[in-house]
Amino acid sequence: TDIPVIFASSFSELNDLVESVNAPGGNITGVRVPGPEMTLLLQELLLELQPDTQRIWAGYDPAYAPNQLALETWRPEAAALGVTVVEVPVKSTEDVLADLQTRGALDDIGIDAFLIMPDIVVRTPEAFAAIVAFGKEHKVPVVGGSTRMVPQGSILTVTTDQAEQGEFAAAMADQIFKGAKAGTIPVRTPDTLFVFNYKAAQEMGITVPDSLLRKADEVLR
Repeated sequence: TDIPVIFASSFSELNDLVESVNAPGGNITGVRVPGPEMTLLLQELLLELQPDTQRIWAGYDPAYAPNQLALETWRPEAAALGVTVVEVPVKSTEDVLADLQTRGALDDIGIDAFLIMPDIVVRTPEAFAAIVAFGKEHKVPVVGGSTRMVPQGSILTVTTDQAEQGEFAAAMADQIFKGAKAGTIPVRTPDTLFVFNYKAAQEMGITVPDSLLRKADEVLR
């Protein structure tokens, strides 16, 4: 139909949701989640927190399209910094648990940190809890995930403000009610929020640089 559509939270890459960010086309516009940008920022903050990190675990469902672009963006950036992205394709929580069990039995677990991508599988409560437990046991920090995952054990995350996303979407609706065509309204990208779990970092024995704390929008103590 020609009924205008506004999405308030979606990935817009590697799909046919919009023709482009500046000119979405058709009868649709909305607010994109900056997945690739957030992944790179997570790596940057992780390396500031733990500069000797060389191997970062990245679990992801290969069938989930947003992961493809995030990895394509991340791989060369990591390589340039001497960091290896330890890619772990998973299709279920059981796959995550199996990988952790295998690593736990090795003399060298093969990773220095976990980075939680914008993936559905690794963000399930059981999978994330297992990752956090493994991280605590082996002194391997976990970064990434939603804001609710920070009190649950993620040392830091970069995310978007859902209230701001709603405000952007509401402003677009107002434009449409005033006569604008949805497909001519550029897709908007919200600012990112940096949330830091100082308590989790202390429990892991990590010395937190003041420069990192100053960057945080919110610090949990």
